[in-house]
Amino acid sequence: MERAIYRIIDANFNRGREGLRIAEEFCRFALDNEQLAGRCKALRHRLTAAVTKFGMQKLIAARDTENDIGCRMRVAGQMKRQNFEDCVTAGFARTTEGLRTLAESACAVDNKISAEFEKIRYDCYILEKDISLQGYPALRFKKTRLYCIITVEAGIDVLKIAKACAAGGADCLQLRAKDIPDGQLLSLGRRFVDLCKQKDVITIIQHNHGFWKNKPISRKSWGYFMNLGFKCAQAKYILMISDDCLLDPNSVMNGYNFFEDLLDTGRKIGALAFYWRNWPEQDNYWVGLTLGGKMFVNHGLFLKSALEDVGWIDEDHYHFYHADGDLSLKLWQKGYEVVDCPQSFVEHFIHFNIKLRKNNMSEQQIDWQTYIDRWNGIYYDPKNPVVGSWIHTNPSTPFRVSSYFPKRYVYLIKLRKAFHFIKRSFFLI
Repeated sequence: MERAIYRIIDANFNRGREGLRIAEEFCRFALDNEQLAGRCKALRHRLTAAVTKFGMQKLIAARDTENDIGCRMRVAGQMKRQNFEDCVTAGFARTTEGLRTLAESACAVDNKISAEFEKIRYDCYILEKDISLQGYPALRFKKTRLYCIITVEAGIDVLKIAKACAAGGADCLQLRAKDIPDGQLLSLGRRFVDLCKQKDVITIIQHNHGFWKNKPISRKSWGYFMNLGFKCAQAKYILMISDDCLLDPNSVMNGYNFFEDLLDTGRKIGALAFYWRNWPEQDNYWVGLTLGGKMFVNHGLFLKSALEDVGWIDEDHYHFYHADGDLSLKLWQKGYEVVDCPQSFVEHFIHFNIKLRKNNMSEQQIDWQTYIDRWNGIYYDPKNPVVGSWIHTNPSTPFRVSSYFPKRYVYLIKLRKAFHFIKRSFFLI
């Protein structure tokens, strides 16, 4: 009977560690998640340490694979897997079944070791859940091709826009909810998530303010959220356009073709700046030159491999402003050029979210000082400061995409201008 128990322990030990190894390799190579892979490895070593107390030579000596009738037993579809996630699920099932068997069998030998197997089994249940909640969505997120951010604003039907984005091929929808009461966000968030589930779309809800468990939520930077999209992008180029902008016809394809032509000449191009203007304040379009007279990108195309080369956007030192300029300077420093695209134009609706813009502007000076300090002695000379300028253009045939901006905002802007004109006139008198 003792030999039979050792055979059971040996078989289920192998079954358990093999299942954990599958999960570990999944976390390591598919998810690139060091923390989850480390937990898998730690459990596997705990299992080995517990089984070693029985004496590994005794277990190996009791092994009889040739005469094991279970080796010839098969169930239809037992090895059917649709994807790697199915392999991990099956691996955890084998592991936890094996651990339960080990716990029961060990009672006949050592109750203390049996209790350890039970602890490992429950830790496996927790680990499987964490991989399912953290890992599977992350793996799917890596395959995202179209990521849309929808900002909650007065008068905008968020669910209607989300539905249209999903119908248009979006793989991931992010609800950006700022300055919205928690109760309203909860109600909207539930409907937003339900819609995304129906459309089989990844859901992200960004609530960047408030409290959680009586502790203030640490506000994430602009760069943090941009890097989420940048890193999951699968294409050669990444288009960066603000959510309060409209692209003029053919701008994206004009930019793509121009980028390809420049690379074909052998030039090392890292980014392409699109001309843009603040509508309705400006008539001309422009692109910006930042510290040292280097061109930077407000809106435009990036070569993804170049972004990887420079380590993406600095998400730790800038709140909102000047991280785009910093990214462009990192490209220049690595030997990449940032150039303008003469046939790509963007309409930026400057009055779309005045309240949010004021909040961001409150930290602009802090970000600017960080920017100056970062590039002091490289692209910034305090004795002869070149802090930037603009290159202007005005296309011969102006486009009319600005007409798609909400009409009610146009009337409000006109009223606001009239008010300021009257106010100035009054004080002048």
